[in-house]
Amino acid sequence: MTHSKVKNKSWYRHFWPWFIITFLVVTISACMLTMYLAIKYPDLVVKDNWVKDGMTVYQQDAVKE
Repeated sequence: MTHSKVKNKSWYRHFWPWFIITFLVVTISACMLTMYLAIKYPDLVVKDNWVKDGMTVYQQDAVKE
């Protein structure tokens, strides 16, 4: 019985470590981009009298008709 020679490659010559590293880098980059956008463009605060503002818009539209 003959044994085939198995070539032992270094870890960086295999596909799967690079696939996993790429997946992690893309995920971390997307997370950092999301955090940057959330900090740069925060949500607007809702006014306390939003119902009154909506009713005035509705009344103005009713008067125009």
